[in-house]
Amino acid sequence: EEFGDVLARYKQRNPDVSGAESLEFENAKNIYFAEKYDAAVRALSTYLSENPNSANAPEARYYLADSYAKAGDAPAALRTYDELLRSNSPYTARAAS
Repeated sequence: EEFGDVLARYKQRNPDVSGAESLEFENAKNIYFAEKYDAAVRALSTYLSENPNSANAPEARYYLADSYAKAGDAPAALRTYDELLRSNSPYTARAAS
């Protein structure tokens, strides 16, 4: 059983708990760095849909775009990079390269 599944059940049972957002983000990043790009797309997409205004959202969006690219989904990667470029975040320069 993956940590993400356990975390999702925990969040479902404890919706007001603090700290779950950072755990979810770190888990998604770990999946990305493990080069499991299809799983990273799912984890990062879920994270962004649940935390669209998080301080970690620009970084998550960068990893999501790169995961799409590395998983071979160029249209989704381009859409996500474009969103990131328009957001004027610290990850804009990385997305442009």
